[in-house]
Amino acid sequence: MNIKSLSHYAKNIISIIVLAIVLISATVEVDVSRLESRDELTYIKGAQEPFTGIALMKYNNDKVFMKTPYKEGLISGTEHVYYPDGKLQTSSEYLKGKYQGLLKHYYANGNIKSEEMYEHDYKYGESKYWYENGTLEKQGVYSDCKEEGIWREYYSNGNLKSEGKYSDADKVGKWNYYNEDGSFEKSESFKISVGF
Repeated sequence: MNIKSLSHYAKNIISIIVLAIVLISATVEVDVSRLESRDELTYIKGAQEPFTGIALMKYNNDKVFMKTPYKEGLISGTEHVYYPDGKLQTSSEYLKGKYQGLLKHYYANGNIKSEEMYEHDYKYGESKYWYENGTLEKQGVYSDCKEEGIWREYYSNGNLKSEGKYSDADKVGKWNYYNEDGSFEKSESFKISVGF
């Protein structure tokens, strides 16, 4: 073989390899009506192997309502839910069928509504919530789906409404409350509740 034919041969091999990689990595998209649940896993109806790919739900106008990624029969990856106009409504991160990571909700106008962190299906870490106008409504930390530590709540004009501490979802210590104009309203003290 001469150099010219070797070069042509190498280009053909590279093209075949690239095509194979593209085909192998192509994600299968399936309408959710073609899926079924068996033994807590999701399958394409009649299939023996758990489903890996994207499950689609659509509005009557054929626009996508929800895209849910699956790996080996469990939701894994970022699920997206859309408003009828195509704008993003919710973005949820999953791992092996459970919330794992950031969960975001959006208003129909596109503004962020909430951000919550999850670990193994439970709220953990900082969470933030906003008014539709984009102003922060409240923020704080969750531990095992319960409010923990300092939480602040705001009026829609941005002024502080209240702040205080939670322990295991119970208000504890001194809480301060403010009027909408930002002036101080009152303080309240809370004791740690003892449950039996």
